[in-house]
Amino acid sequence: MLSKSERLTKKQVEAVLASGRRHSSAYFFATVLAAPVESASIPTFAIVVSKKTADTAVERNKLRRRTYSAIRQVKKIISARPNGKVLPFYVVVVVKREAKPAKLPDLIDDLGRLMKISGVI
Repeated sequence: MLSKSERLTKKQVEAVLASGRRHSSAYFFATVLAAPVESASIPTFAIVVSKKTADTAVERNKLRRRTYSAIRQVKKIISARPNGKVLPFYVVVVVKREAKPAKLPDLIDDLGRLMKISGVI
């Protein structure tokens, strides 16, 4: 789980889903919205795992935990940028059904590529 300051609130999630840019990869959909500069200094995230993706709450929570773990690894890459510039973004990550059998290194690579495509990295 990410710290509370690194997670989006329900209102922020609704705003991102309503007006953010959508991007897709093999395991995730991401909706990205530039955050107001004064409100966030780092990218903040929310994870969505629907019942269509995983039938039981146990499976949904497992996918959510694995995705948060992948986000922590990607955040290390974001903070280690050569120019040191970290852009504030709100990111809502929706997990696809294809992510269920995937290994954690594959999820990290896919999420990293998705963040590069969306401009967060």
